[in-house]
Amino acid sequence: MGYMPENTIPSYLRAVQDGVDEVELDLRLTKDGHIVLIHDPTVDRTTNGHGAVDELSLAELQRLDAGNGEHIPTLEEAIEALDITILAEIKTDAVVEPLRRQLADRAELRQQIQPISFHAERLEPLAEAFGDLRCALLSETGSEELLEQALAIGTQWVGVGWQGSSPELIKQAHDKGLEYCLWPAPTRTEVDRAIAWGADGVTTDHPARVIRPSTGSVPVP
Repeated sequence: MGYMPENTIPSYLRAVQDGVDEVELDLRLTKDGHIVLIHDPTVDRTTNGHGAVDELSLAELQRLDAGNGEHIPTLEEAIEALDITILAEIKTDAVVEPLRRQLADRAELRQQIQPISFHAERLEPLAEAFGDLRCALLSETGSEELLEQALAIGTQWVGVGWQGSSPELIKQAHDKGLEYCLWPAPTRTEVDRAIAWGADGVTTDHPARVIRPSTGSVPVP
């Protein structure tokens, strides 16, 4: 979203072009039951329209301009456009069951999609249903309690803000079998810091700014 309208297919394709390993997107449910990609509960900030996402049909949503003439895509459109890992943030409780059904019907999606959420109760049903599904619990602040909660609900990694995070906490996560990813990483400085701390990854809105051109990907220790 640092270069293209957020949660649009061109933004994901630009990220792939810039060399990312994964893309992160936001899931909400339309009035008529379709999973669409939009961050906010309303369309006001990111489109030329107004209203709550869950009070609009897919057809109504896709008539809106989400930036540069792009429309609000469905999850299915993203799956068709991308062949790398998709980190799918569940923004509302309503998404959980439709996503569970989609993952149950298509086993190959469980290798591509990793559900993530700030809410453990949204991840737990998915982690329980699918032993082959990687999930992540998110938090703005790192803590030992977060690690324990992530383990309790069956997730494999955590995505955490810098506050409360430390090399020591990351080592604790690794000792417990959890991966630990940090966000945000707006510049190369944060990426280098995350590597020095032993983190497993970072999230950024500006991949071209933080990925070293000589390697084509974020280096690992």
